[in-house]
Amino acid sequence: MLGRKTTPPSLLGRNLPACSVSDIVIQEREQDLIVATHGRGIYKMNLLPIHAQYNRTPASQSSDYLFPIPVAVKPYLSDVRPGENLREFEKTPITFWLCKTGCLKFSMLKEDGERVTSFTIAGTKGLNQFRWDLVLKTNVSPQPYFINYKEYLNPGKYRLQIDAGDKQTMEQVFTVVDAPYSD
Repeated sequence: MLGRKTTPPSLLGRNLPACSVSDIVIQEREQDLIVATHGRGIYKMNLLPIHAQYNRTPASQSSDYLFPIPVAVKPYLSDVRPGENLREFEKTPITFWLCKTGCLKFSMLKEDGERVTSFTIAGTKGLNQFRWDLVLKTNVSPQPYFINYKEYLNPGKYRLQIDAGDKQTMEQVFTVVDAPYSD
């Protein structure tokens, strides 16, 4: 699973390098699989969507499926120094099952149906996970001392729609909250 392959990347993401693994552990409380490589980083994958997929009925496994999205936590933005505090920030995992490989259109909608953002990603047959940083827009300036400020999704309730083609749309409601103060 973790060696060099010519098939699509493993569930741990496209960034898992082809190198030796020094440790693998499952954190039981969070149900996270943690993989530590030899000098190339630590990778994490939550196992709850995998358990949920295999607990679905066989009939429902033959259709595309969007798993419940956990509460998304916006990074803490400091009022003293510009920029965000990314020390405790984790991207929001969006996990879905696809019956066939294809291009997917993600649309984020407010409760009233207004589109906030949309983007396209590639999905592979089987279990997929996209980790979103909640960034809507990045402002760049050639001015000195300007930090590339990012605009994040505001706290509130949203609806994610994933158009998988073939007239099939997956939909899930999720919540975004502000990060607790930490410095």
